[in-house]
Amino acid sequence: MNVKKDHNRVCTVRRVGCALSVALLLTIAHSAHAQRSGTFEPPTYVGNSAGISLNGQGGFFNPLPATSVSAEVYQYAGNTLGIPQNPTGETQFAASEGPAGSIFSRSELTFPFDDGSGLWMVSFDIAITFTGSLPTAQNIGSFSTRESGVDATFISLATWVDTNTAANWNADYVWYDSTGAQLQEQVSNSAFQNLQVNHWYRWTTLFDFDTNRIVEVAITDLATGATSRQLVASRYLCGGATGAPPPGGFRLFAGSSTEPGNTVAWDNIMVERPGALVIQDEYAWGSPTMQEVLTDLAAPYDMASSADLATIDLDRYHLVLISSNQDG
Repeated sequence: MNVKKDHNRVCTVRRVGCALSVALLLTIAHSAHAQRSGTFEPPTYVGNSAGISLNGQGGFFNPLPATSVSAEVYQYAGNTLGIPQNPTGETQFAASEGPAGSIFSRSELTFPFDDGSGLWMVSFDIAITFTGSLPTAQNIGSFSTRESGVDATFISLATWVDTNTAANWNADYVWYDSTGAQLQEQVSNSAFQNLQVNHWYRWTTLFDFDTNRIVEVAITDLATGATSRQLVASRYLCGGATGAPPPGGFRLFAGSSTEPGNTVAWDNIMVERPGALVIQDEYAWGSPTMQEVLTDLAAPYDMASSADLATIDLDRYHLVLISSNQDG
C-alpha cells in the first residue's frame, strides 16, 4: 500500500475586526508512527468488473460470524454496481453489499494504533448506492475502528434519508457521551445530510485517545473539492470520559437485516497520526482578554481553561500568538 501523509489540519473561526490571530497548535511528539493507506490497487489487490472477495487480500479477513460475506474488489471500468469513477481514485475500489436475511458484509483489517495515545485521524472515500428493490431498510453500512464492545471505538454510519426512495443518505455517527452511553446521532452541520448517491465523498474523523474524545469531523465533496468541518463537543469514543483500551483495527460493514442491496463503496482509506492540528481564532486588539482566549479555545480539547500556562501540558499543546497587519 502507498503511504500518504496529511500533516496539517486547519480549522478557522473568524470574528469581526480581526487584528490578532491566536492559534492553538496540538502537536504530536512521536517522530515515527503507524500509518495505513489503502488504495485497493494491484498487485496487492485483484479485482474485476463483477468483484472478487476482499477477505484474504491485503490482510483483510472475516471477523465473524462465519455467515458474514466479504466486501469485493472491483475495477472502476464497467463495474456491475454502477459506481462512478472516483475523482481521486485509480483503477480499483472495494465495495460492501448487504445480502439481508440477517447476513451482513464484513471485512476487517488489523491495525496497531501504536501505544493507544494521542491524536489520530481516519479518512476514507465513500460512495453509496442501492442495488435492490424499494423500499429498503436501515442502515446502509459503516466504517468503524474495530469494535469488541470494550475498545475505544466509534462508528461512521451511513443511513438513508428515506428508505422508500434510497435517493439520498446521511453521514451519521455512533459515538458516546461522557458516561459511556452509546448514541446514534446526526452531525449538527447540515453538510453531512442529504448526500447524493453514486457520488464520491471523503469522510474524516479526528479523535484523541488521551481524552477519549471525538475532536472534529469533516466531509468533502470529491467532485467539487468543497469541505465542511465540524468541531465536536462532548462526544467520546467507547468508554466515555473514563476511557478504554485502543482498538486493534478497522472494519468495513454493509447491509440491513431485512432488505438486500444497501451498498457502500470504499477507496483511499487512511489511518494515521496527523503531524499537527491547528485551531485558529482571530480577535480584535485588546479584546477579549488572554484568559478569555484560552478558555474559548481550550475548552473543547480538555485543556486548562485558564491563562495559567503552567497547567497546560506543553508536550502536547502550544499556544502561538501571531500578530497581523490587519486594521481592526
